[in-house]
Amino acid sequence: MLNNLDAEQLKKVTSNPFYCLPQIDEIFVQEHEPLITEDEWIAANVNLINEVGAKQWLILLLENLKGNYV
Repeated sequence: MLNNLDAEQLKKVTSNPFYCLPQIDEIFVQEHEPLITEDEWIAANVNLINEVGAKQWLILLLENLKGNYV
């Protein structure tokens, strides 16, 4: 299957934490009213990546997806 993916599809697969986590916290599968827009989230996280570095940001993302969030 992976042999049939184009470059953009491969990027999506690679960036999806679903493939490395046995379970994503239930809060992320519940419908809810977003607190901010996607563009605001992206802008804030670009700033955070610049502040803490990509590796630390990815660690924080995975921790949140595991349910270890504030």
